[in-house]
Amino acid sequence: MHILGSKGAIAIAILLFIVILLGIAFYLQTPIVIAKIMWMNTRQLTQLQVDGDAIILNGPINSRTYGQVTKIIAENPQVTTLVEEVMPGSLDDDTMIKLAYFVREHGLNTHLRSISQINSGAVDLFLAGVERTMERGAHIGVHSWSDGNKEAVDFPKDAPEHEKNRKYVETMLGSDDFYWFTIQAAPAGGIYEMSEEEILRYGLLTQPIIDATPPPGQMTGVMASKLYKMGNSESDTVLLIAQGGPITTQLGEELRPALRKLDRNKLMAATVAQAQTLDPNRFIKQPITFDEAKVADAKTVAILADMVQWYHDQHKKVYVAGFSFGAFVVQDLLATQGNIADGYLIMVGRLDMPEEVWRVFAEGRMVGFEDGVTIVPVDAEGAGMGGQGEYTDANMAKLAAGLGYKRYTQLLAETPMQNVVYVYGEKDDQVGRLSSEEVAFLQEKGVTIIVSPGKHMETFEKYLTPGLKAMMGESYFR
Repeated sequence: MHILGSKGAIAIAILLFIVILLGIAFYLQTPIVIAKIMWMNTRQLTQLQVDGDAIILNGPINSRTYGQVTKIIAENPQVTTLVEEVMPGSLDDDTMIKLAYFVREHGLNTHLRSISQINSGAVDLFLAGVERTMERGAHIGVHSWSDGNKEAVDFPKDAPEHEKNRKYVETMLGSDDFYWFTIQAAPAGGIYEMSEEEILRYGLLTQPIIDATPPPGQMTGVMASKLYKMGNSESDTVLLIAQGGPITTQLGEELRPALRKLDRNKLMAATVAQAQTLDPNRFIKQPITFDEAKVADAKTVAILADMVQWYHDQHKKVYVAGFSFGAFVVQDLLATQGNIADGYLIMVGRLDMPEEVWRVFAEGRMVGFEDGVTIVPVDAEGAGMGGQGEYTDANMAKLAAGLGYKRYTQLLAETPMQNVVYVYGEKDDQVGRLSSEEVAFLQEKGVTIIVSPGKHMETFEKYLTPGLKAMMGESYFR
């Protein structure tokens, strides 16, 4: 006698499958990640739009994408090209590969617009096009894969773990060179933005790069990929954030709690990428010199300057905030570009770092401050920077010195600073408290000064909101 009907049996089977997956997730201590991926694979996340002979794709690839694409192509036989716009990657690589082979077998082309941003699995899908074209300005981001314990580069080159992805790339491009490049380019948790020279060298395109202008009010993909946005992108006010560290990861969700009092309906806040977050492996896998650190820091400042200028050109109000290492970045922005933003918040930085401090950092070592004054040796955690990898801590120290060696009381002498808010801690244990000369300089420049009695992180946590209010006013807060 059947106690359950066919529908009941299927429901029980699905339930058992979910229980098994959750059990595995618990064993791997990643239940939240696994559960989130499972949930996201049940939803229709890939957005498709037919535009003449093209299908425009946005969003991640998941287990439903194959069915979406094949259905829309069956209904629109005139389609010859998949246009990938903003696609962060794939939640289901098996589906991605299945779709990619469908694209190649049906003779479809792939195309990137100047505003396109594709990463990871979306790049793999792009390779499937018979003809693969790209407008100048598109962003292509790649990284290694991980099995949860080991990165791809940790396996020998002849290990079977490489074969599926290696073979796919070889099938699509005629060579597996691009596969080996991607696993070296960035760790699984990062993204490396390919240069035009690299895109051409590895055969990603079948035609030369096309010159094109983005639609009005839209950034190129290369620019847009350097922002982690929070809040209302349509707002007429933008808060650009230069993060602290330096570290090799661009902060995003981690900053939401610190910004929780902002009314994000009234503005867009965004962290801006830095040189070491764009090419993390360069700073993780090999040592850099002090001079190379200076060049990298100049690139970081230039990226921030480009963002300020772009949003100003869109007639938006632009505020800039820098914390710790980011404070030095913002100071350098002011020194090299002039006062180009509507307001600045500089927190827990120094105008003139003592020479006996920055020279230690320039050698790849670190020191801190006891009670904000006495210089003492510290490790990377105590200095608030660094990361995993044999060379990372020393390289981050050199990046800090690449700006810390400058004398900003001299470099900013002719720069208007009445719209600057400066927050420092009397007992700052990472950068030290401002000297009387630094304070006097700020006072003479008409800077709004906020003094905390606490240490570095305590000052950031307790005085971020007061600092932002002093810069922007009360109206942007809930």
